[in-house]
Amino acid sequence: MKNIILTAFLLLMTASSYSQSISGDKHPALNHPVQLKANFISSSPNKISGPDQIKMDSLKSHPPHHDELSISLGGYLETFYSYNFNKPSNNINALRGFDFIANSLTVGNFVIGTDARYKNFSTRLAINIGMTPSQFYKQEPVTPASNMVPSLSSSTWQMIQEALISYDFERIKGLTVQMGIMATPIGVEGLPSFQTWVGSAKNHHMHKKDYRENWNFSRSNAFIHVPDYHSGIRMLYTPDEKSTYSLYLINGQNMVTDNNPQKTLALSYLWTPKPGFYLSALYMGGNERPTGSVEGKSWRHLFDFHTKFQLSPKLTLMAQFVPGFETTEVGTNSFVINAVYLKYDLSEKTNLAMRYEHLLERKSAESNSNFLETFDENQEAGLYGLTGTVSHILIPDHLMIRGEYRYDYGTEDWFFEGSLQPSGNNYYPFKTNTNQQNTVSFSVVGWF
Repeated sequence: MKNIILTAFLLLMTASSYSQSISGDKHPALNHPVQLKANFISSSPNKISGPDQIKMDSLKSHPPHHDELSISLGGYLETFYSYNFNKPSNNINALRGFDFIANSLTVGNFVIGTDARYKNFSTRLAINIGMTPSQFYKQEPVTPASNMVPSLSSSTWQMIQEALISYDFERIKGLTVQMGIMATPIGVEGLPSFQTWVGSAKNHHMHKKDYRENWNFSRSNAFIHVPDYHSGIRMLYTPDEKSTYSLYLINGQNMVTDNNPQKTLALSYLWTPKPGFYLSALYMGGNERPTGSVEGKSWRHLFDFHTKFQLSPKLTLMAQFVPGFETTEVGTNSFVINAVYLKYDLSEKTNLAMRYEHLLERKSAESNSNFLETFDENQEAGLYGLTGTVSHILIPDHLMIRGEYRYDYGTEDWFFEGSLQPSGNNYYPFKTNTNQQNTVSFSVVGWF
């Protein structure tokens, strides 16, 4: 625990001291700058200057209310091919997020969405189809059918990326309340494999540009092994252009329907003092175990700290630190995830990105599942990854290609290689048989 506190303190102090050395204009005004993992309309990725910066500079912190209904529409399509050098017979890239299929030309995700605004009210709906939604809704609780009530499961919700209704208060400047299914504020990465712009030029006041960026095609363990979405209420308070405070009351850390009567709370703070720099801190806590579990009513704690530094006009760094723990009636489960990212812009359309990550996890012997619900048979686990990505814009604001190499290493045999043996477990049908995995991927993304 001391190491967790010390690491968090050093990250915060380093980010704070660095922000004072950044020169430039004030940070562009952001309309309720929430950290969103799922924004469905894109602009040129991975840039903090040029046309996208002009768009950001044109925003107002507190947009005027509109007496007429305004609607914007957008969408994207992600396709990719991944080759696994282990040549597993099940064609699975183990312990991956949205690129878990190997040796197949695949549609990762097709998303279409709309934003609408009338006076103080706005709504947002994003529908997605493909591999991606089946992955991030896979841990959704199952509610059995009863007395003419249908059952609920992951398939009930997986077409929804976001579904929100918002209200901006007039008397309390900067206060917004939202309700619905929302992307998590945790982490530096997002659902689409590119940086996004929400709302057309006509309606760009409705949302901000997502300050977070995906510099790599694949998602890190810091993204996959923490919550992706929430269902509940979110209050946002933006007193000025530099700060946003958020309060969440949600059903659980990663669920639409709750698995127990208790709710989960979250508090977050986003600080954006200068262009090219931000700092985010979050705490999330609640009982995440289902009713009647042997662990009892255990409070699960999750912390998230991440930041972005522009080291030079072409070189940018991001870092993330995610510790968590859960004290139950049968022992304590805990984990720590760290990730460091570097991006170098070769030109306005091309960049290189590197990512290093590691995950360390411990669980009690008596727990039914560990904190991350990935390493079910071991009390202690480690997972490491190194990723390199080349991104190139073919058509500005419409088409991008990416090539990527990734190496994964585990302290145990977490991966698949060659001909596989059945495990006898319906949830994990094949036995893992190697502790490392090498993949190369190529992706094409188009958006409008």
